[in-house]
Amino acid sequence: MRDHHVTQRIYSKAPREAEHVANLYASYLSSTRKLTELELRYKGGERTVEESAKLVGLSLPEKK
Repeated sequence: MRDHHVTQRIYSKAPREAEHVANLYASYLSSTRKLTELELRYKGGERTVEESAKLVGLSLPEKK
């Protein structure tokens, strides 16, 4: 009977491909979690054009 070998080294194109993919997935999960936190922190309602103009010190032309 053959000895057991790590299949990653036998079947993968790169010697550490599985480790690389695992690191990429961990990075993806971490980034997704941070994005969700940022979206929750900075979410807010849409401003009107008038509110946005006042925010930067401008005023809209008067409506006739």
